[in-house]
Amino acid sequence: GIQHEGASRLVPAAPQTNGLVHQNHGNVHRQSMLFWGFFFFVPPLIMIAFNGGRLSMSREELLATETAKRRVKRDEEIEEDQKQAMQRALFDTNDASNHFRQGWAVKRDQERERRRLERDQAKQQGA
Repeated sequence: GIQHEGASRLVPAAPQTNGLVHQNHGNVHRQSMLFWGFFFFVPPLIMIAFNGGRLSMSREELLATETAKRRVKRDEEIEEDQKQAMQRALFDTNDASNHFRQGWAVKRDQERERRRLERDQAKQQGA
């Protein structure tokens, strides 16, 4: 290549290409436009065709899917576990060891026990 007198010897002069770089660059640009156009527009078109042109589902249709049924079942199991944990924390503790139970829970249990004894006595007298 041709170098100017003041140019550094470490930087080579640009090679002579006769315009081939610009032609090749245009071809790569065209190929990338085709690739990304295909990549971003064809899959959504396939999805719309697969769904029969519908872009969304109603709430009832969503809840009828297998995924929604599994989710509802899992949520119910979690809710049941939370209820059991709350039941244990409030009512199934050992009164003698930690006195954790609330006063209203103790009164409720005493009232239930009193009613049960009254029922048992009524059954014995009636029999």
